[in-house]
Amino acid sequence: MRKNYRLAAIALLVCSALLLMGCPPKPGESLIKKGFASDFDGSRLQAAHFNDPLKAIATDGPVELWAARNETVQFAVQVNKVPLDSKKGSGAFRIGPLRSTDASLAPDVMNAFQVLPMPFDDNRAGFVRHTGLPVSTHELPRALLPMPLNKGELPVNAMRSPADPTNPQSRAGGAAFVLLWVDVAIPPTAKPGSYEARCELMEDGQVVSTLPVKLTVYDFVLPDERHLTMVGRVKWQSLCDLYPAQFEAVTPNLISRADPQYSNTVRTLDQIVKLAQAHRAIATFERLQPTVKWPGNKPQIDWTDYDALVSPWLNGDAFPDNVALGFWPLPKDHLLDKYAPAQQKAFWTATAARFNQMNWLSRSAAAIEKTGKGPVKPVEALLMSKDAAMVLASHPKLRVSVPLEADQVQIASANNNAGVDAGDLERLMPAAQGLIKSPAQGAPPMGPAWLRTDVPGLIPYVGAGADERESRLWAWLAFLRGARLIHWDSPLPTHTDPSSPADPDEMVWFYPGAWFGVNSPVPTVQLKWLRRAEQDYEYLWIARERRQFTHELVMANVLTKPVDIQPNQDPDPSYALMCGTSDAQRWSEAIKLLARLIQMSEPGANAEKTEDPVVLMELSNWIKSQDKPTLLGRSTLWGFGLAKGPGQNVVDLRLSVDIYNATDQLPNKNSLQWTGVPEGWQIPKAEPVSIPELRTYAVRSFDLEAKILLNRLNETMRDKPVDITFTNGYDGRTTLTRLMLPVAPCDKREVVAPKVDGSLEEWTAADALCDGKMIQMLNRPAVQRQELQFASTSSQLYSCWTNSAFYVGFRLEGVEATRTVGGGNVVREEMRRGWGEDLTELLIQPVYADGDPGPVIHMTCRPAGQMEASKQLDRRKNANPNAAVPAVNYAATLHEEMVTRTGKQKKENIWRGEVKIPWDSMSDPADEKHANQRPALLRFNFAQHRNATGESASWAGPIDFGGDEGFTGLLVVR
Repeated sequence: MRKNYRLAAIALLVCSALLLMGCPPKPGESLIKKGFASDFDGSRLQAAHFNDPLKAIATDGPVELWAARNETVQFAVQVNKVPLDSKKGSGAFRIGPLRSTDASLAPDVMNAFQVLPMPFDDNRAGFVRHTGLPVSTHELPRALLPMPLNKGELPVNAMRSPADPTNPQSRAGGAAFVLLWVDVAIPPTAKPGSYEARCELMEDGQVVSTLPVKLTVYDFVLPDERHLTMVGRVKWQSLCDLYPAQFEAVTPNLISRADPQYSNTVRTLDQIVKLAQAHRAIATFERLQPTVKWPGNKPQIDWTDYDALVSPWLNGDAFPDNVALGFWPLPKDHLLDKYAPAQQKAFWTATAARFNQMNWLSRSAAAIEKTGKGPVKPVEALLMSKDAAMVLASHPKLRVSVPLEADQVQIASANNNAGVDAGDLERLMPAAQGLIKSPAQGAPPMGPAWLRTDVPGLIPYVGAGADERESRLWAWLAFLRGARLIHWDSPLPTHTDPSSPADPDEMVWFYPGAWFGVNSPVPTVQLKWLRRAEQDYEYLWIARERRQFTHELVMANVLTKPVDIQPNQDPDPSYALMCGTSDAQRWSEAIKLLARLIQMSEPGANAEKTEDPVVLMELSNWIKSQDKPTLLGRSTLWGFGLAKGPGQNVVDLRLSVDIYNATDQLPNKNSLQWTGVPEGWQIPKAEPVSIPELRTYAVRSFDLEAKILLNRLNETMRDKPVDITFTNGYDGRTTLTRLMLPVAPCDKREVVAPKVDGSLEEWTAADALCDGKMIQMLNRPAVQRQELQFASTSSQLYSCWTNSAFYVGFRLEGVEATRTVGGGNVVREEMRRGWGEDLTELLIQPVYADGDPGPVIHMTCRPAGQMEASKQLDRRKNANPNAAVPAVNYAATLHEEMVTRTGKQKKENIWRGEVKIPWDSMSDPADEKHANQRPALLRFNFAQHRNATGESASWAGPIDFGGDEGFTGLLVVR
């Protein structure tokens, strides 16, 4: 018996040792939890896809690539259970040569990088709205450390541990996984056709896993010339902060290639410019300039050092492909704005003449900048137009870029001698209209437009740095808007410490090499996305050159989904949620379809266009899969007599629905109708509502009406969503959207009113407005999928009333521990949403028995007991329409309790709150007609923001922000 015990113990020790050897280290596990890569579930080698903003998704199966000649494509591989370095060179990742039946690509067409995680703080309202994901601090796959790929082989002992990415001594052996990135540069002379290769994982000299790679090379060549110029202007202060040894003590105009003391500075500038150019992008520097002296009214400019510095970039000598930079801004003396206009004009005359002499002027422009943030005001447009006119007049070939759209540019006339001369307009580069645009008001033709990603335009659009789709969207939008240049914000990170979490929307092109212990800048995944975006533009350009201009414009519209604002239509921030295409598969399909369209026509301006019916059918199906209209519930009007006369036993609802026509077709004879309503609702016989022809890429509002029978109030009216269906009159296709439009009774307490102490002891199920999950606020993927999303936590909401007051009680889960909030009762907002702390928002508007509404009341509560309440009075009767709500009583408690979440028990903080609002406090003091009257109805909504996850949800919805007074549910005071 003892022998058996001994053998069992030995076996247990051996098994434990083997298990420990095979277990990934805990730092790697933490990275998986933070979202750097997906959990291992498959082969040791898996294809990694960067379709998720937070992590690479690994899948089994082959890597499939499609590319034109002279194009660079990329793929990523997740290596799971990285081999241990039991002996030198024991583990390796290997890529075989790409071969077809009669051709092969040399090994030097591939370059390898290790994808390293960088910390990001996703606690941004824009991130939540744009991605629909919860906030957190994540390790995102962003940095690309160059790896030694010797004859297609990369040793494991050259890879770093993802848990210690900035340490050059760390090793990946034994890690749960590493991510590898491979660039494949297709030679312009490559033979079109299908190629295959294999990725292999070697362990102790043996192949332990393989991953096939399939490449299709198209029969056309991307040009060396960049038809879309992607420019990132490096801020000089960023260089000083991130490269202090090279820039902190340097005067920009004194930098000289001939002076050894500037050798490290010049080398860093060269590295940044070369790395950007290799990815079909351009990095410029805001303070580089010649030496300028002002002995009199005319400048004396010494170009010696400046010319020597920039000539290799602007002539192409610095680059292996000898392709010169397609754009370089005209340098500006940093003190120029202090001089008189005549002296400024003299400077621009001399500068333009020098650039013209060097044959650079056609690839340059002087920039008129906007000071301060926010939209351009009319007075600013006038001043910038005046400055642009002066600069244009300084040289007949000089171009000038302005941050003004074409209809904002002031044109010189008999009544306006400060505007731009009509004869100079072809040299003026206006800002192109963004994703959401208003119609240009008769602006004359001007020079090529440019897109600027660092200003909001009509509507802020976040997400450019979130994933590849968002980066590519700007290139397709540039093609749609006729822009030839995209200006990106500074391509260097804004923080100086690699351990500091960054903004996920930052478009960082490269990190300082010193962060990783290397001597050159480290490219980012985002820089690869920009290269993909520029190559997309070249596909569109070639398609247009081959007379496919109808097809590629339609495709650009379908992928970008712009919104055209009509005259007198207010730009709604929710429109940005309709733009773009969040489905990654659609992007992949688009570029393959575009390639097939290109190959339908032979090159040459006079070539005849041929039609392939199979390709055209696939294109039609691709368009049809995405051109469904988007519906948004915009406002609710509850009251008496809105539809067909008053009636105290019937409440009328007029629901306004926005319809976005995301199709290039103009459907007619469309309809909109209720297709699912709770019991007790009545729909007018006139349904469905006839919808007239819709303008392309425009948003229009239409009304649906319903009646709610008060004598049939039931739980389904508060718990069941309503279904609304749009039917396309062109092809009969339908689009369904769901909304929560709750109607609930608010009953009187006859004996004992609730105590406002935060205990909820006096509330019963009969008082319940909600007992379950509320509705998440709008986010872009849900809007585009027309999906009603429920909150991740349960809530209880109650209401009742007495002769003197209205009461609300609530119980909320998932709240952070209580803490003191600084800044008084001021609520921080991002993208119009309460942010940065746990909050609730109540919206209440009384409706009296005669159908007249009272003031809109907005109340914000915190778990620590702070409260803020205000009401909007009738502006016609009150000099100060914004008033406080007096005598409001609010109490809250916060206790840790066990809750069930996804089938598991866990402790969470539970926030209980109770609110008492006197009826008198709800009224408008100037409204004598309804003095001392209790309302018959309450337009009501309740919203919660959870700080831990960034999730916002409401009782009625979905809405875009808690203060949306136009969209509410209804309480019937009985």
